[in-house]
Amino acid sequence: MLSIGELITKVQCLRLARTVAPLAARWPTVLSSRTTASESTAAVAATAEQQKKVVKTSKAMKSYLERAKAHDEFMRIQNTEFKLGKRHLANMMGEDPETFSQDDIDRAIQYLFPSGLYDKRARPMMKPPEEVIPQRKAAEFDETGRPFHSMFYTSRPNYSKLLYDVVENINNLNGFEDRMMRKQLKPDESQKLEASGSEWIHK
Repeated sequence: MLSIGELITKVQCLRLARTVAPLAARWPTVLSSRTTASESTAAVAATAEQQKKVVKTSKAMKSYLERAKAHDEFMRIQNTEFKLGKRHLANMMGEDPETFSQDDIDRAIQYLFPSGLYDKRARPMMKPPEEVIPQRKAAEFDETGRPFHSMFYTSRPNYSKLLYDVVENINNLNGFEDRMMRKQLKPDESQKLEASGSEWIHK
């Protein structure tokens, strides 16, 4: 025989079991949904982090790329026109367009357009666009806009770098002279450089 206290305890345990059983059955689903939500949150965070790490192209680089694209398109058109003109010139001279060389073009131009101008650059000519049109200057900065040259912002980087190298070499020579003087070594008179009779000439 069960006492009243034990009976009450059993009834409470049965009620508790009935209440907990549905929750226990649903627990894996809740857990999996929580796991999926956490995984999706982590994926979104990782994507945002990757987007932050993406290097943006600077305005200077975009402008350069646009100009380079326009220049390439211009050169393509000029090359097409040159090849077409070369074929017409070969037909005019009765030559085979496929074997018509640059020397043949020069001779044909000289024959068709005789000129007595002294300066050869003023005479009529027909050269490939690569020889006539100056090549486009390469980009001096990377995609982030950072210049390659350490003295880019001096407005004359090559000149400034040359001056820097001159000063560095002079300092190295002065240091070498000091070391030789400490060792009490005198310079060889036969290797002396005479610059008194020299003169600077412009390019």
